[in-house]
Amino acid sequence: KRYAAFSRQVGTVAGTLAVKWFKSSFANQGFNNTGTAERWKARNPRAKRNKGRAILVDSGRLRRSIRIVQKGPNWAVVGTDVPYAEAHNAGFTGTAAVNVKTFRRKSRKGNMHQVKSHTRTANINIPRRQFLGTSEALNAEIARELVKRLQRLGF
Repeated sequence: KRYAAFSRQVGTVAGTLAVKWFKSSFANQGFNNTGTAERWKARNPRAKRNKGRAILVDSGRLRRSIRIVQKGPNWAVVGTDVPYAEAHNAGFTGTAAVNVKTFRRKSRKGNMHQVKSHTRTANINIPRRQFLGTSEALNAEIARELVKRLQRLGF
């Protein structure tokens, strides 16, 4: 009975550890695959709004969205539903349509003008900053935790 109860919790335990592991990538500013974090490429130092801010963190939406998407008795899938997550995790180079919202612009003479919302194409180069994926170090951590829990049960 104890082992059956344990085996039903394996997916939840592994998924919870994975979520914590992947969220720690944001604190480490890199992805930990083999025990040492692969550091993310730094932000542009000349951009004023990036001063003192963590990489991949603007509002915190991406970090908060990492969660267990699916789980079974002995497996779990961790992911995110944020549309730009894949571009940051895998990197992206190419052109994309960008929606520009309505805004006000001041002319050289000082007059304010309303600019209508529109779509423009832009060349985009987002460097790879992996925060989700397979990690040997995470697998070892999950195995240690499961062995520890089995030993507590007396196995």
